[in-house]
Amino acid sequence: MNLWKINLKILLPSIFLFIFLSFVSAQIMEERKGGLSPSPSEKCTIVFTPKSLENLAKSLEIKRRELEKKEKEIAKREAYLKVLEDELSSKFSSALKFKKQIEEVESLCLKKIEEERAKFEGEKSKINISFQEKISEIISQYENKISLLKKESEDKLKNLEVAKAKEIENIKSEFQKKITQIESECQNRIQKAQKDWSEQTTKTISDIRRDCDRRISEIEKSYKTRIEELKKNEETYKKQIEEAKKSEENLKNSIQNEIAKVKREYENQIKNYERRISEISADYENKIKILEEGKRKEIQELKKLFSDAMTSVIQSYENQIKSLLEILRQRETSELREEKKPHVEKKFDEETIKKMAKIVSSSSPEDAAKIISSMDEKAAAKVLGYIEEKRAGKILSLLPPEKAKKINNFMLGIEEEEKSNPESKKLQNPRFPPFGRQGGYENIEPEQEEEIMNEENEEMKNPLFDYPQEISPQNKKQRGNRLGI
Repeated sequence: MNLWKINLKILLPSIFLFIFLSFVSAQIMEERKGGLSPSPSEKCTIVFTPKSLENLAKSLEIKRRELEKKEKEIAKREAYLKVLEDELSSKFSSALKFKKQIEEVESLCLKKIEEERAKFEGEKSKINISFQEKISEIISQYENKISLLKKESEDKLKNLEVAKAKEIENIKSEFQKKITQIESECQNRIQKAQKDWSEQTTKTISDIRRDCDRRISEIEKSYKTRIEELKKNEETYKKQIEEAKKSEENLKNSIQNEIAKVKREYENQIKNYERRISEISADYENKIKILEEGKRKEIQELKKLFSDAMTSVIQSYENQIKSLLEILRQRETSELREEKKPHVEKKFDEETIKKMAKIVSSSSPEDAAKIISSMDEKAAAKVLGYIEEKRAGKILSLLPPEKAKKINNFMLGIEEEEKSNPESKKLQNPRFPPFGRQGGYENIEPEQEEEIMNEENEEMKNPLFDYPQEISPQNKKQRGNRLGI
């Protein structure tokens, strides 16, 4: 349409001039035919001849063709500029898409951070709950043990000094202090871990957001400036096309170089952003892994410290129980009268042996072997007499051979005095046979036998005394879970 309008603008005045000149030349020819001689003024007015008109028409035709060529070139340049505009618009749209992708990556990073934070908080709450449950169970167990020992010792410690009651209270207070210290240390470490985790996550999120916003703003500014520069260059190109043909090739070369440069920069920016995103994601994953490993190590250290503290507390508690039992036995034996001394000593020994048998049966075979190895052979034989055969055999197998042999001889009733009189072995029965008095009533009078049987029936009715039974694997597992092993 633009070419058609330009052609009309050029052709209409040329046609009008051609008609006007042909009309003037026709009048001149008629005057010459009529015999009229033209005046000098008329001669001056004759400007165009048919040849000059033809030459003028040819020159106009040549100019028209040149103008058509220029219009075609201008059309080509306009098409080329349109192509450039399309390319720029496509690049701008791709830049917007890249911006959206960056926003999506940022949202994914935030979601991942939230998920990891939720997982860590869930694990932390589970660990807190499990530690609190274990601590409460251990506290309740030891409080029950303390209450039982207190009840048992109240009847026996009426005539003891006030200092012993203070010692027991000091033991309780020390035990409670240790438990409170362990609880406070665990809570402080958990709070510190929570605080460090929240600070690190907020810092990383803010850094990622800041970096992304800054880079997006830089990309937008750079593209806006590029578009404005290209628009300005386009206007200058049009002016230069209208002014001269010589600058056309230079402009084309500069435009092509500029486009290639823009493409290279754009591709480099895309590569840099892709590399940056991969580095950020890799760095973020590494940070998360490092944090997870640190938290796992801290939890393992806490568990180890907790188990070590509990084992030390249990050992100290068992040593205190042993020392108290020995003190009670010594005090009570010293305060008894000389008349009832053998009967009371026998009864006291039996009660202490039963309690020690309970302690040995409730502990593991290795700990039981350590307890038995610290005892006298005779007392150890009496204690093992109240324990199940399989468990007693396992404990004996863990002891040194000489000590195990002596304990076995005492359990069978073979004493040093009997070794000198081998004939008396056939008549006498063991004092403490395994699993109670299963035999050995041949040389006892009927009245004494009735008294012994009544004592045994009362002991069997007593709920505090239970013969140790074989510990099932399930009970072992439950005991280990309670103690945090």
